[in-house]
Formats: sequence, structure tokens, C-alpha cells
Amino acid sequence: MAPAAFSSISKIAKDTLGGYSFDSHKFSLKGSKIGDFGVTYNGKVNGDDFKGDVSADYAVNDDVKTTFAMDNNQQLTAKVAWKASDDLKVTASGLSTEFDNAKVNVDFANDNVNVKTTSTLAATPNIDIAVTTAISDFVVGASIGVNGAEASLSKWSAGAAYTTSDYQLGGVYNGSNLTAHGAYKIDDDKTAAAEVVYGIDNDTCNYALGYETKLTGGKAKAKMASSGLCSFLWATKVSDQANVTSSYQFDTTGNSAAKYGFKIDLSA
Repeated sequence: MAPAAFSSISKIAKDTLGGYSFDSHKFSLKGSKIGDFGVTYNGKVNGDDFKGDVSADYAVNDDVKTTFAMDNNQQLTAKVAWKASDDLKVTASGLSTEFDNAKVNVDFANDNVNVKTTSTLAATPNIDIAVTTAISDFVVGASIGVNGAEASLSKWSAGAAYTTSDYQLGGVYNGSNLTAHGAYKIDDDKTAAAEVVYGIDNDTCNYALGYETKLTGGKAKAKMASSGLCSFLWATKVSDQANVTSSYQFDTTGNSAAKYGFKIDLSA
């Protein structure tokens, strides 16, 4: 099995602490596939702002898959994914009106290494490269960003994670922040996690504690942050064709108003 991608270092803790959505309401409707063709409609309401798109997926063959999406501003997004081999996948995507923002992703993964690259197609492209490798129960890796216009390094980070069947410990350093994650599987259904972020430049330290438990057909989550924000999430499978997720957040310091959001996923 390939090592975890760099973005997935400390994945257990990140998944336990993340996934909340506030101040917006989302829904998706996925139609039944007809052969290799499928259609999905997505919508998002944020106050008076509405964004929606309809996307069509078509599998040319087992190795080539395409997606075309049109949003409510009539912008067309196209994506083509090609599985060149079991180890190599190439994906190209972009808006029809903004070619300079089009991107090409090249992902290579085998039992020893996981490499992900992203490049814009502008005349002076921005390139992101992330590499990880596994050493026993450790995953170590690094990520860099290259500014094509200035031919300079725009960002970098390095990290590692140690994973067993019961817990996971990991950390990432990017020159400005040192982030540490920990997750512990209490049992098959319950997970506790923590995150600590130390700001090198401004000498600050923030933390968050999270808990997740699986429910019949769903899950429940809670998170408390050092800022005073407390968040809750509840997700359930209403039927074989419907899933509902709701999130709620309040500020124990009273400095901000409560927030909530929900998401409905329907499939034919």
C-alpha cells in the first residue's frame, strides 16, 4: 500500500477535528447512472447568496473519466482524469473562461513513495510538489511551492506521522507554525483527537480538542477550541437515498454570534 499523501499526514486527527460547515446550507442531488453517464446537482446558500452547479460525469473507458460542470453564472468547468498505470494518474481541469487558471495534477504512488504535483498552465506557472515515504509505521514527507513568475520558493513544509492500530501522532513545520496532532481510538466507534498550533513569529499557542462517535447510520462530533468556540456535528442516514448533516457552533466568550449549517445529500 502506498504511503499517505502529505496532505493526509495526521489524517485521523484532522478528520476527527474537521468536517464542520457553518453559515451555509448545502444540498446535492445525484441521479441514477445510465451506463457510464451520471448527473449531479449541487447547491449552496449563504445568506442571500446562492451558488449552484450541475455536473455530468462520463467514463470514456476504465482509464479515462471526464466531468463537465456548469454553475449558475454560466461558467463551464471541465476535468479529465487519465489513469496511465496502476501507479500514475494525470488530471487536467479548468474554467472555460480562465485558461491561465487551468491546472494539471500528476500523482504517482507505489509501495515506497507518494508524489503529488500540481501546476497551473499560465505562461509562468505556479507549481506545488509534495512527497512522502513510509518507514515502518512512520510516514515522513515535505511539500514545496514554486512561484513561476519570480522563479522562487513561495512556501515549504515538512512533517511526519506515526500510526498504530490505536493511536496516531504527527506534526508539520512550515517555518512560521509548528502544528502537532494526536488521535486515540478509544474503540471501534469512538475517537478522541487534539491539535496544538504554535506560532513561531508571534509566539502564540492555540489548541483544539475533538471527539467523534459512530452512530447507527451516522456519526456525532464535538470540538472545543482555545479561542472559546465550541462546535457540534450530527450526521445521519435517513434512508438509502438520503443523508443529512447539521453543524452548530457557539462562542463561550460571547464575542461572536452562534452559527449553524446543514447539508442534504440525495441520490436516485
